[in-house]
Amino acid sequence: MTPNTTFNDRPWYGELLDTLVRSNEPASRTYRYMARLLEREFGADSAGRALALLEVDDERSAVESTLMLAHSLHAELDVEVLLVDTRLKQKGRGLSAQLGLLGSPGFAELISGAATSIAKCVVPTRLPGVYLLPCGVAPPSGMQDRRALLSLVSEARGRFRWVLLQVGSVLSDTRYLLTAMQADAVFAVATEQKTRMTDLERCDELLRDNGVGGLRVVLVGERR
Repeated sequence: MTPNTTFNDRPWYGELLDTLVRSNEPASRTYRYMARLLEREFGADSAGRALALLEVDDERSAVESTLMLAHSLHAELDVEVLLVDTRLKQKGRGLSAQLGLLGSPGFAELISGAATSIAKCVVPTRLPGVYLLPCGVAPPSGMQDRRALLSLVSEARGRFRWVLLQVGSVLSDTRYLLTAMQADAVFAVATEQKTRMTDLERCDELLRDNGVGGLRVVLVGERR
């Protein structure tokens, strides 16, 4: 994968990821184990896989879990990982906001036709093997073109071994269901002592109603 800029242009990416990994030890071991389980389930061949990490009620937990898994997939499996911020709303603590890329072209431009190539929008992090496709600037309608979305995920799978889709809460915006439907597996990021079981059940019901079964859960420890 040849990105459109070098990581030295934006040094805070790697610093954020490195700090996150250090601050979450030994929690990162769990994500490393998760990476191995994913390899066992989906195989170690060259075929790309897309995983959706679904926010339930805590943006920060969803972002940190996505970053931790990206780091662990590369560290354990020695593969390139693409993070994709698919959130239609740009406010909050999504991947693009965390990495200082709000307003940069990316996901929104690709699904609206304003941009035609992932390679021109992907930005590398300072962490080797981990790249980011920012959320971009959403069109006024906020609508997604199903065929363009399918084409984007397909191209991403062809360029990267693992594609991690950061998806907003389907409970607050059902448009995110369309994105989740493109993934090979969907993980809901739940927070201990915060996420309600009823919300997880509602997420599962919405996904099943749209043909996505087998919702998985990543449980994040309570913040202290």
